[in-house]
Amino acid sequence: MSKAWYYTKYTAGSYLDLLASIPISTAEAITRVSKKILKDKTPNFLDAESLQNSEILKARTKLRESLDTKPGVSFIQSNIIGAIPFFLIGMPAAEAADSFIESNLSEIPLMAKYALNSTATLGAQMLTGYTAFMANEVRTNFEKYSENGRLKPSKVGKGFANLVKAFLSFDIPYVGAKLGGQSYFLATGRDPWVASSFFDSLALPIWYTLSIPIGLSKGIIETKDTRQKESPLAEIIDNNNP
Repeated sequence: MSKAWYYTKYTAGSYLDLLASIPISTAEAITRVSKKILKDKTPNFLDAESLQNSEILKARTKLRESLDTKPGVSFIQSNIIGAIPFFLIGMPAAEAADSFIESNLSEIPLMAKYALNSTATLGAQMLTGYTAFMANEVRTNFEKYSENGRLKPSKVGKGFANLVKAFLSFDIPYVGAKLGGQSYFLATGRDPWVASSFFDSLALPIWYTLSIPIGLSKGIIETKDTRQKESPLAEIIDNNNP
C-alpha cells in the first residue's frame, strides 16, 4: 500500500470514527445520568448492554480494529482544542502589534508594517495554539509521554519538537502565501486585509485535510501500522520483501 493511499484512507477513517464517537459519547453520558437518577428503573434501551450492542458502536470498533483510528481522533480533538486559543488571541495580538509598530516603527514602509504585524500575530497564535495542542495531547495520551506511571519531560520535549516540525511544515508556506497576497494587494492599490481574510478563510479547511497525513509523517500520530514499520524486525522484513 502506498503512503499516499494509506494517509488518505486513515484520514477518512479518523473522521468517520470522530463522527461515530459523537452519538456514542452522547449516549454514554445519557446512560450514566439515567443510572444515577433512575437506578434500577432505568429503561432497557438506556442500559450499557444496549449501547454495546448498537450498530454504530460495532462499526466504530471494526474501524478501530482495521485502521487503529483512535490516535487519529485524539489528534483531531487536540487540533480543535489548539484552534480555540489560536483564534482567540488573533485580534488582540494584531492590535497590540499594530500599536507597537505605530509607536516605535512608524517611519518604516507600509508593506514592512503589514509583514511585521502578520508575523507577530501569527507568532503569538502559534505559541498559544501549539501549547494548547500539546497540553491536550499529553492529557489524552499520557501513556505515550510517561514512563513507569510518571510524566517524562524528555518524551514531552520530543513530542513537542515533532509537533512544531509538523505545524511549521504547513504554517511557513501559509505565512509566505499570506504575505505574498498582502504584498500584491498593496502593490495594486487594494486593501491588503482583504487578502489576509481570504487566506485565513482557507487555512482551516486545508489544514484539517492535510493535518492527519502530516501528523502521521512527523510521528505525532502513532498507530499499530506505524509502530510496526519503526521496529527493526519490520524493517528487516520490508528489506527482504521489496
